[in-house]
Amino acid sequence: MSMPRITIPASVTEENALANIIASIALEEAALAHIINAEGEKIQRVVGTFTPEGAAEPLELLVPATAEDMQAINTAVGEMMETVSSIETSLHNKLRTVLAVLEIPEAAGP
Repeated sequence: MSMPRITIPASVTEENALANIIASIALEEAALAHIINAEGEKIQRVVGTFTPEGAAEPLELLVPATAEDMQAINTAVGEMMETVSSIETSLHNKLRTVLAVLEIPEAAGP
């Protein structure tokens, strides 16, 4: 996966800047989705249920995971998910600020 190119025009209006911020939020959200997917695959590999794309069956474990292995992966994934959650909060606040500047009401949550 290649890095997206972001070009900034010579004269940036407020509207363009806000659109760029929204685009950057979307790019960060996509990156976080990839991280979450990778963490899920990490767990699947340890428990022996990971099936690579296009494969009919899960990968065979060469060495079964021990309880300690599973605990270590659980801890590592938990820490990563806490980091992702923190970033999500930051992105949400950034988007709320942009919506306020644009005077667009925030959608009501569930």
